[in-house]
Amino acid sequence: MVYLNGLYSNQSCKLILGGFFMNERLRQFFAGRYRHDDLNKFLWIIALAVMIVSMFVGRAVLYPFSLLLLLLCIIRMLSKNVMKRRRENCVYLNLLSKPTRWMKSWKRRISERKTHCFYKCSKCRVWVRVPKGRGLISITCPKCHTSFDKKT
Repeated sequence: MVYLNGLYSNQSCKLILGGFFMNERLRQFFAGRYRHDDLNKFLWIIALAVMIVSMFVGRAVLYPFSLLLLLLCIIRMLSKNVMKRRRENCVYLNLLSKPTRWMKSWKRRISERKTHCFYKCSKCRVWVRVPKGRGLISITCPKCHTSFDKKT
């Protein structure tokens, strides 16, 4: 235990600064701020990747660009305009959702290729999954209810 200004503290060792505990001041500072989200994670990764590329390539333009991205991340994290930051993150997640769904569907098709066949409906272009080894079957699309015959 450490003895600070007449108070005992445990291993977390709260620092006293001007009569207030430091963690209380940090809590007050971050109250109402936006903090970290998925868009910030993406911007951090891009900024670090650009920094690494700029070290190997030696371009003077890339490094300041990465610093601007990091500055943008910090500004977003410390912003008190929470609704605007949430909207930005929502737009990012909506843009990311279509490629993510596409990759998940391809991963599923690859992992199930030994037990199932995948056919695309000719009318609505939806993928339909049917079991393998059933011979010639009539497949009904679950979305538009169009029926078509395929061999599995």
